[in-house]
Amino acid sequence: MNRRWAFYLSLAAFLLATIYVLAAPAPSLPSAVANGVYSNDCCGSVRLSDGTMSFRSGSITYKVERDKVGAYILPEALVDVEPHHGLQVGKQSHPLMLRLDDEAHPGSLTIIGSDNVEYRFTRQ
Repeated sequence: MNRRWAFYLSLAAFLLATIYVLAAPAPSLPSAVANGVYSNDCCGSVRLSDGTMSFRSGSITYKVERDKVGAYILPEALVDVEPHHGLQVGKQSHPLMLRLDDEAHPGSLTIIGSDNVEYRFTRQ
């Protein structure tokens, strides 16, 4: 009987640990890490300042997070590049991660365009 209880307790502990790992939110980084102006010759520039992303057509909020690949910006709306039109915001679409090249001192930000091309925005 004791072996059966030990098995059930071990199984319950394993299931709780698995649920915790899968349900835990991505670790956030301070938004100030990414503060700066990032620009690209074809697409214009974007300013990141303490959780607010600003560009020619307006501004939205964002969070800085990290995953196994590294740090990224998660905006509140889809930010992409429309060739020949520059940065676009789709508030009705799900956002995509905007990758930072370095977690501690980002020098660039990568945005995927509507043409599935990666556009690198360099920090000024």
